[in-house]
Amino acid sequence: VQPAGSKDRKVYELTRESRWLDRLVAQVDQVIAGADDIDRDGYLGWSTSRYSPQELLNTGFEAATAGDSTMAANWLRWQTGTTNARRTTDRAGGAYALQIDSGGGLWRKVYQQLGTYEPNTVYDLRFSAKTNGSAAGGQVYVIDATTSVMLCSTAFTNTAWMAFSLPCRTPAAAGHALQVWLGHEDYTVAGGRAFFDNVSISGRFPYIVHDG
Repeated sequence: VQPAGSKDRKVYELTRESRWLDRLVAQVDQVIAGADDIDRDGYLGWSTSRYSPQELLNTGFEAATAGDSTMAANWLRWQTGTTNARRTTDRAGGAYALQIDSGGGLWRKVYQQLGTYEPNTVYDLRFSAKTNGSAAGGQVYVIDATTSVMLCSTAFTNTAWMAFSLPCRTPAAAGHALQVWLGHEDYTVAGGRAFFDNVSISGRFPYIVHDG
């Protein structure tokens, strides 16, 4: 991979036209403008979650719970059972996804607790999802179960598979129970179906490869 603007510099050396140096300056300015201090250590860098470890298990719902093939391993049902929260072959990728049906009487959800996290750090929550078009919609969020504080949340109503990504900053203290929840936006609407796939979350950190 060549550094930003390296081709412009070479063309300038051949042509001696200053516009190529102007292009080089503009590209370098753009790279520097993209730097951030996301970890708040006082130094600018280029952060990403691309290389970070995955903090959820069975993100694509491919593995089933022992003794219950309808449920994804490592995920837990809440106020629902095999009929209304189950694995499905209507998926965005792989072989399975997760489907949750609303009943109109109470919340029906599925969740998993993060294995670990870095305090006061932005994590990227990514997932694919769709609905059947019902007003119940769908919702994915991260909550600090220790303090009952919502860290990030997004709702959706699309009827075709779409990929989503949203930032979530972890609490300043370590040791809290952080959980990723999947469900509907409005539990009072019966007949809603929300589908989820490829649910993942990983920390956004500055990496040396980007500094280079």
